[in-house]
Amino acid sequence: MLWRSILYPEQAVTKQAVQTPNAPQAIGSYSQAIRAGSTLYLSGQIGLDSATMQLVEGVDAQLNEIMSQYFKLPYPARSAVGVSQLPRGALVEIEAKWVRGEE
Repeated sequence: MLWRSILYPEQAVTKQAVQTPNAPQAIGSYSQAIRAGSTLYLSGQIGLDSATMQLVEGVDAQLNEIMSQYFKLPYPARSAVGVSQLPRGALVEIEAKWVRGEE
């Protein structure tokens, strides 16, 4: 990507790490989220309680029952990837990308 910034400096995008104490802290070498221009890339998140950093019980608590309380139609696009095992034995992991509208 460095070559793109050199060839097209007017299109260069600044990256900024985004972090909040309201979400579980990263348990690996990654950021909770990265903001690049008007796009926010949220790292995959397993169902950890942010206060205790312990995995919550059950797929309903780890999945998206709460999502409908914060998002309305059209719901965000999501991806699901099958793996043999997630960190801490989690049942699901959710990631997101968000593009901020004009201010």
